[in-house]
Amino acid sequence: MAKTKGNKGPYSMWELAGYLKNFQGRLAGGFILLMAANALAITIPWILKGAIEGLRKGSPTDLLLWPALAIAAAAVFQAVVRIFSRHMFLGVSRGVEYDIRTELFRRLQSLSPAFFQKTTTGDIMSRATNDLNAVRMLLGPGVTHGLNSIIVYLFVVSAMAAISLTLTLFAVILFPLWILGMRRFFRSLNEISRQSQETLGDISTHIHENLSGMMVVKLFVQEDHERRAFGRLNDAYLELTARHARLRAFIFGLMTALGGVGALVILYLGGRWVIAGDITLGAFVAFNSYLAMLLWPTIALGWIIGLFQQGKASWERTVGVEPSRPVRGEIEVWGLRFAYDGGPDVLKGLSFRLSPGEKVAMVGGIGSGKSTLVRLLTGLLPAPVETVFLDGMDVNRYSHEAPRKAVALVPQDPFLFSRTVRDNVAFGGDAPPFEAVRAATDAARFTVEIEQFPDGFQAMIGERGLTLSTGQRQRTTIARGIVENHRILILDDVLSSLDAETAREILEEIRRWGKDLTLLFVSHNLSAARQADRILVMDDGRVVEEGTHEALMERGGIYARMHERQRLMAELETL
Repeated sequence: MAKTKGNKGPYSMWELAGYLKNFQGRLAGGFILLMAANALAITIPWILKGAIEGLRKGSPTDLLLWPALAIAAAAVFQAVVRIFSRHMFLGVSRGVEYDIRTELFRRLQSLSPAFFQKTTTGDIMSRATNDLNAVRMLLGPGVTHGLNSIIVYLFVVSAMAAISLTLTLFAVILFPLWILGMRRFFRSLNEISRQSQETLGDISTHIHENLSGMMVVKLFVQEDHERRAFGRLNDAYLELTARHARLRAFIFGLMTALGGVGALVILYLGGRWVIAGDITLGAFVAFNSYLAMLLWPTIALGWIIGLFQQGKASWERTVGVEPSRPVRGEIEVWGLRFAYDGGPDVLKGLSFRLSPGEKVAMVGGIGSGKSTLVRLLTGLLPAPVETVFLDGMDVNRYSHEAPRKAVALVPQDPFLFSRTVRDNVAFGGDAPPFEAVRAATDAARFTVEIEQFPDGFQAMIGERGLTLSTGQRQRTTIARGIVENHRILILDDVLSSLDAETAREILEEIRRWGKDLTLLFVSHNLSAARQADRILVMDDGRVVEEGTHEALMERGGIYARMHERQRLMAELETL
């Protein structure tokens, strides 16, 4: 089974885009103003074209006053509109930075101690300052100039094509080839940006530790040693930033050269066509003006790409504090070893995977490690780093509460409060409506009995549910576990107190209840396991067998022997 790392993923930038939802009005306004500014900009060469053609036809020179005034007015209005559009976009980037910083601090407050044991203070500070600044630059200048470049290309190339489609093709034919050829350099920029931000985090950590422990440094006369250590980090950061600058300079230079080659080709071809009378002088001047308007967006493309790669790397580091995407329901355990307080290993290299929506039974004898695994999956025990994954993410990267919010657990020993039946079922959810409570008790095959109580769902069940039978208490906790529609449900040996038919009906109802629900029901009773998509057999802290009931019976291994032993015990009980 391949191990899933999941430290980075393509979803990250979509998560960043989610922060823009609160600023849709400002983004729409900024985009409209940006369109208007560029529309005004492309009118200037067109007005100039008309003025030149008028002069060649012998129009009076005093008529040039109106084109000149029109060009001046368009330039002024364009500048004003562009200022307001930039104000809107840059305001959005500041607002998103504020929201991310607030969310980041909230996440840091809720993370488990394991995160802070493996993450330095300097690295956290670097993520909260330098990385967030890079994200803001991406969303501010990066988005503004990126959108502006796209709009300029659309507007200007359309205007150029209206003058001469052939000249336009000669002018822009090299750009798609350049973009394809530069993909390798873009990936290098992203990797250098990521390494730079990580090295900056190391520098922040070194400074923080030295300032905090300055008395110890001086006491042991380690000033020179610490200066050399800091120098090595600083040199590494300088080398990375220099490599980043060299690569960006190369991209800038290539874009400038590309623009120069295009201008030279257009000057040669267009000049010949003007002489031949195939294109007017005014149209040729306007065409060259439009070509000049493409020069800055083309050159800025390298800068925008650098901002994007640095912002992407910084965002991945920032979101790495805790994944915020919705849980799909995949569980993966890889090489899990676990022991209590320095004792012998209870789990010994345990590995398995549950796909989203899969219904899996885990069986095994007492002491095989099933209950320990359940506590690790639900966050009740700290899992070793890089061993337990939810949706490909190490559970240690989630907040302390997140695994327990994603995973609903119905424990082996049902605990009920001295409240009504409805309150006990709704205890696991965020004030679910009565319809949801009733649907959950339907799935737990308990509604008919509840309605026979004198007060129905409002019946008080007494301290620890003493007024209910063991089976009724168990079905109440099953309803509690499914009422909130969690993506993952774990039943920890909860069907043993129910008869085989009721257990079968409950599992069928849970299947109908949530087709996308990932179900893991742990049991030492094999009768319920037959309904699972797959059965995992645990023994001595490991998964030793895996397959359907029929396949495991044919194999004649541990599962088959357990099944035969339980069958014989059931027959003895009937004698």
